[in-house]
Amino acid sequence: MFKSCLLILLIVVFDLFVEFFYGKNILGYDVTGYGNPKRIVSFFKDEPVVGSFVSAFFLILNGFFFN
Repeated sequence: MFKSCLLILLIVVFDLFVEFFYGKNILGYDVTGYGNPKRIVSFFKDEPVVGSFVSAFFLILNGFFFN
């Protein structure tokens, strides 16, 4: 469970960096027009929820690490 959560988190964070620097994510989605400056949406395409997704997985991993 720990390894799968860590893998998902690492893939999403890598995609966030790619989208931040190149304007498109790994799957080819462009940065959408949510606000100014444009918000990074990663794999969610049309919903700007990637921050809460990363935070939730980070909390799960902290629970595994400190347990």
